[in-house]
Amino acid sequence: MTEDGQLEVRRTLKICATFDHRVIDGIQAARLCQEINSLLADPDSLR
Repeated sequence: MTEDGQLEVRRTLKICATFDHRVIDGIQAARLCQEINSLLADPDSLR
């Protein structure tokens, strides 16, 4: 949705990852996903 509440069509990007549970725990994967999500939600923070 736009800031004024209107729906709009946007391109999407699907990101997939696989983890070996012998190396990484579920909580670590969840934290990584959360960090990636926050960075992609605010791309200006990448500068």
